Amino acid sequence: MEKRIQIHYKGDVYGSLNDIRRHEIGNYSDAYVRSLFHVGGRQPDIVVRVMDGLSFVSYTQTTLLPAKKTFDLSVAIACCADRIVRDATLNILEIGTGTGVFPVVLRVLVPEQSLMITATDISGDALTVAELNASLNNVDPTSINFLKRDGLKDIFGIAHRQDIVFSNPPFSTSNRVGIVNAGGIHPTVALDGGQDGTHYYQRFLIEARRVLKPDGVTIFQLPLQKDDLWRTVYAIQRIAHERVFLMEDCIARYRKNGPQFIVIGNNFLISELSNQGYKISEI
Repeated sequence: MEKRIQIHYKGDVYGSLNDIRRHEIGNYSDAYVRSLFHVGGRQPDIVVRVMDGLSFVSYTQTTLLPAKKTFDLSVAIACCADRIVRDATLNILEIGTGTGVFPVVLRVLVPEQSLMITATDISGDALTVAELNASLNNVDPTSINFLKRDGLKDIFGIAHRQDIVFSNPPFSTSNRVGIVNAGGIHPTVALDGGQDGTHYYQRFLIEARRVLKPDGVTIFQLPLQKDDLWRTVYAIQRIAHERVFLMEDCIARYRKNGPQFIVIGNNFLISELSNQGYKISEI
């Protein structure tokens, strides 16, 4: 059975996953997927999102669509990577990589000798998609340390202390998952954040301390809805031992929703990201 692929503004493309080739997807460099539903209302099995010439495949019910804000953050970190750690190697870990946008973009933009990146996910299927996206963007999947892990419960396989831990944790309260995922198109495991929606933010912050360098930072992507966003901010603030900053992209169109990221800890990255167009304020 063929998979259905949707690329916004360019109509629908049909074919199996094996038919997808980087040079074919590259024709849609200006495309941006805004909806999972085409005019006829049929739900696609595969969605290709293309951002600044890089292409990312997402499977319905396996991975969330890659977010533009995640893409932009990875570009910003890549642009200042050499100044963050000077002549050393930058060590970055992502918890819950999904489609692999964050590590893949970093690997595209930062020389391998300057960056060691690990990306975990609880879903083996999601890791398969992430490895595919690496290949689609001419990145050797073995150059990223993809690990099947439940957060950082089992941290073997991570050889070095990290400068940055990044995650976009499940954010929805358990009783609202059915509303958030009304079409059944998203993987529930990527949405259900427990009773108050902040369980994984708090858990991952505690786990990240075990792998971070003393001056390392944790960066979380915040929920889009304001109620969820501020509930998450307050929950992190209550348990953080470190300095806490809110980060807002001053240029991007989605900034009207409030801050997109929360940073726990303080190192050279804070000032560098400020130079990359982010408004950063301590709370």
